[in-house]
Amino acid sequence: MNHLEAKLILQAYRAQGADAADLRMQAALALMERDPELKKWFSNEQAWDQNVVVRLEDALPVPRKLRANLLALQKWEQPLPWWRNLLKWSVVSAATALVLLTGFLSMRSHPNMPAAFRQAMVLCALQDHDHVTYERNDLAQIRHWLEAQGGITQFDLPPAIKATSAQGGKVIAWHDQKVTMICFFCREKGEHLDLFILHHQPDGSPLSTDQAPRYASQNGLTTAAWSRNGNYYLLTGASPQAIHDAIQSI
Repeated sequence: MNHLEAKLILQAYRAQGADAADLRMQAALALMERDPELKKWFSNEQAWDQNVVVRLEDALPVPRKLRANLLALQKWEQPLPWWRNLLKWSVVSAATALVLLTGFLSMRSHPNMPAAFRQAMVLCALQDHDHVTYERNDLAQIRHWLEAQGGITQFDLPPAIKATSAQGGKVIAWHDQKVTMICFFCREKGEHLDLFILHHQPDGSPLSTDQAPRYASQNGLTTAAWSRNGNYYLLTGASPQAIHDAIQSI
């Protein structure tokens, strides 16, 4: 289990030992105890979760006679109450999270393949909380921070991406490799793009070496992948047109 897999699993952690018997959760917790950076992230994640719980409890207090009232409702045929709709959407959200986690874990059976890399990076792009580790609007400062983290700093950006405001960076562990992530946002168009950069390995990695972009869709995002000067690039965004415009000069 690597750093990124542990994060995805620990995001579903429930307090009071509810997941004590889950082997994957046990492995993720054990890795967290050995990894100071992951331990700090987990502490912040738990604090954030607890804050959400407190706010929900304040906003939606549970009536004392809720159970009795719900049982009484079974005797009457009437439209579904609001709490049933809330429960339905909670189940849908949980099922969606399970699908994402299952898809991520399944990529271990075919490491270093373009589809597996795209799937893992799209999950990172969809992560709102802790989206970037280092927040700066200066690409030079982001590059300097990436260098200190052991990330890739020698990369070629298409002119349209260079002209877009950088928002921050992150270094992601993927199959014993470090992936550089740079977040961009065009305020004029309201377009958010995430660029992931992986260095080609000299051991015959099957990642594509095509310089022409290859487009795909994953979890509601459009992606474009291409190679240049020893690096493999993956650009993700919600707008297909924004992706095409960003790399039109390749």
